[in-house]
Amino acid sequence: MAPAASATVTAEVLVQFLAISTRMVSKLAVAGLVVRAGPNAFDLEASIRNVVLDLRRAARGRGDVSTAAQAARERAQLAAARADSVELKSAHQRGRLLDSDAVEKEWSGICAAVRSRMLAVPSRCVRRLPHLTAHDIAQVDRLPPRNCLPVCIAAAVSRIRTTTVRTRAIRLAM
Repeated sequence: MAPAASATVTAEVLVQFLAISTRMVSKLAVAGLVVRAGPNAFDLEASIRNVVLDLRRAARGRGDVSTAAQAARERAQLAAARADSVELKSAHQRGRLLDSDAVEKEWSGICAAVRSRMLAVPSRCVRRLPHLTAHDIAQVDRLPPRNCLPVCIAAAVSRIRTTTVRTRAIRLAM
């Protein structure tokens, strides 16, 4: 017995058979699941077979190519995140990561020591060079290191705060 010729139907009939909207029929036609037989005409048997097969693949988790690619990307991202986490934990255990609070405290101490030594330069000059006049001492007091000191300290403190934020963010990621 020869197979019966497939029926050609309109989009409205497909909407009733598949219980979907006309817009969804158009989307399925663009995806190639609903087979066009002409303008506003579709092959009923082939269209239903394709939609059912696609739903079976999706139910088994095989989906289409874009679903598989998305799943592969997500698995790769998860593996990378796990590898980063393990690397950070092992570096912390080996002592290669520093505590941000300890680093900030140490740098603050260094900056304070540098500041006090820089500010002491004029008085040391006066003690070691007693022949300097008041005008000479005022000139030493205006030397660039004294004027640049606040800028240097501000830059160091800014860098410490930036490093602290990054270190805390890394710590939160672990």
